[in-house]
Order: sequence, then C-alpha cells, then structure tokens
Amino acid sequence: MNFREYLKENSTDDAKKTLEAIIGFLEKADDLDADGKDMLKMGKGMMDFFDENKSFSPGQAKWIFNTSKALFK
Repeated sequence: MNFREYLKENSTDDAKKTLEAIIGFLEKADDLDADGKDMLKMGKGMMDFFDENKSFSPGQAKWIFNTSKALFK
C-alpha cells in the first residue's frame, strides 16, 4: 500500500465505516427488540449528524466503539 493512501484515512473515516456496518447489521436483523430499534435509530441519527458536520462528537465515537464491540465480538 502506498503510504500516502494510508494517510488518507483517519479515525473519523474508520468510525463512519463502523457506524455504517452497525446500521447495516441492524437493518438486516429479522426481529429487533426495543433496544435494537433504539440502537438503529441512534445510529441513523449519528449518520445524519455526520453528514451535516463531517465529524462525530467524542460521545458518539464512544457509542460507535462500544456498540461495535457488543455486536461484532
């Protein structure tokens, strides 16, 4: 991999990709319970925030990290 290509991605890009994976996983789930529906709503809200601001807040980044750990053990 070209070093310059490696530098193009950063933690915000990684968080966005992880959030997209979380949303995709939850959207494909057949039987989400109330917590799952809340997680999906939260994830979509964060994506809307990202689309407007091109970043995540520290709290959002923490939620993305913790949720990905819980879903993708």
